[in-house]
Amino acid sequence: MDVSRVLFGNIPASSYRVNSERQITAVSPAGSGVVHVTVITTAGTTVANTQNQFTYVVMPPRIASIKPNSGPAAGGTTVTIRGSGFVGVSQVLFGNTAVNYTVDSGTQITVVSPAGNGIVYVTVITASGATAANEVDQFTYMAALPKITGIDPSSGPAAGGTTVSIRGSGFVNVSRVLFGNTAVDYVVNSDTRLTVVSPGGSGVVHITVTTASGTTAASEASQFTYMVAPPKIASVEPREGAAAGGTTVIIRGSGFTGASRVLFGDTAVNYTVASDTQITVVSPGGDGTVNITVITPTGTTAASDASQFQYIS
Repeated sequence: MDVSRVLFGNIPASSYRVNSERQITAVSPAGSGVVHVTVITTAGTTVANTQNQFTYVVMPPRIASIKPNSGPAAGGTTVTIRGSGFVGVSQVLFGNTAVNYTVDSGTQITVVSPAGNGIVYVTVITASGATAANEVDQFTYMAALPKITGIDPSSGPAAGGTTVSIRGSGFVNVSRVLFGNTAVDYVVNSDTRLTVVSPGGSGVVHITVTTASGTTAASEASQFTYMVAPPKIASVEPREGAAAGGTTVIIRGSGFTGASRVLFGDTAVNYTVASDTQITVVSPGGDGTVNITVITPTGTTAASDASQFQYIS
């Protein structure tokens, strides 16, 4: 049999082989719909009928990659979907949420992610079907990082013990709260508030909250300042002396480091700082009862019974 042509509709087969007078093997060309396969020989041409029909099956769309494949829970991430069969797209879904889309070509779609959470499948639907769910079309919503917007109070004594309210967002699954490098116990009041008690410390430190989704960034809103306690007089020995002055007096207390002045009433005197807790002075002349005052960079001692010195005539 002298075969001269094999047609799929009006298009020649990509190739063919005559196996016998009863059989031909042919490779279909590209096409669409239903066509008749026609064999042309020197003796004539086959007649079109249902037995020689060939149906082109349109393949459903397929996703090959999603970039990026993650974004914030609030949405707003521009996502490029690459694959095939993106012709006649009717819908794009993130999980069950339909989104607006731009079909750039038969192999690319651009969308903006909607708000969501967890892991969802991106689905492209066309007239020929829907993309199958698999790992390459998963989009992961990343939980927002925790954020500190304010702390109240924002300062406390160096000894610690200040109850501090931390305000912010994302305080879910909190695993740690730090004052500087010091971990503290905490109470999660809500997604927007924590309560802690400050540990001992010094200077200015950042409070840090760590959750399953990350750690708060250092900012002015997260700063806690340790206030150095002002000096304090606990006792004066002796508590009295001659009106002419000349009495050696030992002042005991705390916070005497860096003392800049010591006063008997309004009279400044020379002094020796023996330690942070002791100062030695010689009383000036005076009369009546006066308060001894120690002044340091962190403040001034308060007047009290313990700081009084009495002049004896």
